[in-house]
Amino acid sequence: MKTLLFSLITCLAVSSAALALDTTKGFQTANIALYQPNDVLQARTRSVEDLAAYIKQIQAVCTEFYANDTKPENLHIVVAVRPGKRSRVWFISSTAPNDASRDPLRKKLEAIPPCDAHGGPIAFTISAALAGGAGKIFTGEDKDFSPPIPKEWSDAKIGKNSGPVPDCYLDIVWPDK
Repeated sequence: MKTLLFSLITCLAVSSAALALDTTKGFQTANIALYQPNDVLQARTRSVEDLAAYIKQIQAVCTEFYANDTKPENLHIVVAVRPGKRSRVWFISSTAPNDASRDPLRKKLEAIPPCDAHGGPIAFTISAALAGGAGKIFTGEDKDFSPPIPKEWSDAKIGKNSGPVPDCYLDIVWPDK
């Protein structure tokens, strides 16, 4: 009986230690937010299915890229798509400034063939928790949420009557050539 009790306590201690070492890893999507209203988005995309497939490809690349990440962080991945199947990506982190460490991910994401946009750009944000996240992240329950604006966008000098978001920002930070 003492041997069984000792074995049980040992198993629990080892299990607890193993669970403590098993930290949360990887990329988990918390929310996807669209910058344009539905009517504008529908007018600028060929189909909702194409946009959804494109977003899933981005999520798959991010899941693979951050598979072993153990540093808790909230990350917004802001994606813009222009007509001609051109895309650009910006990152907003809860813990790290926008540095060169994300350049390989940016290249992978911008290499994914985007959905077709016409009549103007489309933009969305994938809000994610890396390794469990760092603090509160928008999950769709916050009624006052508005999609995050990358620093490069907010640093752009935009006049009062320059147009709807994100079009007005993109015309300055990523001109349509």
